[in-house]
Amino acid sequence: MLTKTLLAILDGSTYANAAMPWGKPGPIRLPDDPGERRALVEAHVHGRPADVLYCPRGAEPERRHVDKLELAAFCPRSDGRCSWLGTDLDGPSHGPAGLQDPAHAARVIAGAAEAAGLSTGLLVAQSRSGVGRHLFLILPEPVTLPDGVVAMAALIWQALRLAAADVADYDAPHAFRRVDGAIAKPGEAGGLELYPRSTARPERGWALVLPTANQLVGAFDGRPAEFTHVPVVDSWHWARFLREAKARAQTVAATRAKPVPRRKYSTRDGDPLTRIDLRTREFLAGAVEPGSRNARCFAATCDLIGRGVSEGEAERLILQAASSCGLGEREARVAFSSAVGTLRKRGR
Repeated sequence: MLTKTLLAILDGSTYANAAMPWGKPGPIRLPDDPGERRALVEAHVHGRPADVLYCPRGAEPERRHVDKLELAAFCPRSDGRCSWLGTDLDGPSHGPAGLQDPAHAARVIAGAAEAAGLSTGLLVAQSRSGVGRHLFLILPEPVTLPDGVVAMAALIWQALRLAAADVADYDAPHAFRRVDGAIAKPGEAGGLELYPRSTARPERGWALVLPTANQLVGAFDGRPAEFTHVPVVDSWHWARFLREAKARAQTVAATRAKPVPRRKYSTRDGDPLTRIDLRTREFLAGAVEPGSRNARCFAATCDLIGRGVSEGEAERLILQAASSCGLGEREARVAFSSAVGTLRKRGR
């Protein structure tokens, strides 16, 4: 069944990436013949040798033999549409930007997918190291690249909200905490890579390594997984999710387009955000320990507005930081309002 699933992921793609004999991945031409394509995918699934048509940029294609075939699928496919979405959750071996616990992050993303009714199309695999996670969401029908970008961003946004709620409600570790202590940002390399990443598509797309026979794991328990059918998102739930994601994206875009009035500040000193306190910078980066979040939220609000940041902009920054550090939105708004009231009493 894994072979059928990978064929579904590769459907509509002319090229894939393959690990080449010199140790780096390179683009190969996938066979047009269904039987030959299936044989190539089966070689990947079982780690067998294969002959591939290597297609380097600016050079003629050439036949190459690889001792152990490892394929990666491109998103979007050759016609520019997305038949699957994905994310690459790298672990500590990828440096400071790697996630402390990729399996935890995968569980939270799976929870967001389940809440949206998308979990029937979810495929979770271990990375080669066994620590990282690769997630594929197989769609009921291909979508445009812009729709794929919006949908992937919406799913990760929901996952980040769940992660922040877990921290606030249960004092749990943040699922997207990086090795260096910061919260991973959607799309950044080394921790939380998204597929597709943007509407600015590379020549062949973005490549995500496909799972092999022993890499599939359960989304929630992390145990070796088997399935009897190709996972595909339910079409009704997908249509609703995409519709809501696009509406939310349009609202956010319209809000950002509106000019935000700022308090006047001396141009001699530059942007007030360059003068904020170090502890405020730490709060905005999400580097706050449990037990001090409310106080730090209050102090950061006072510092931002006191330095000349408008109340509207300060509120946006505070709520964004609160989500990163695990402070609930209600608590953040209470602390923000209290700080604003205190400043007004002081005549600032």
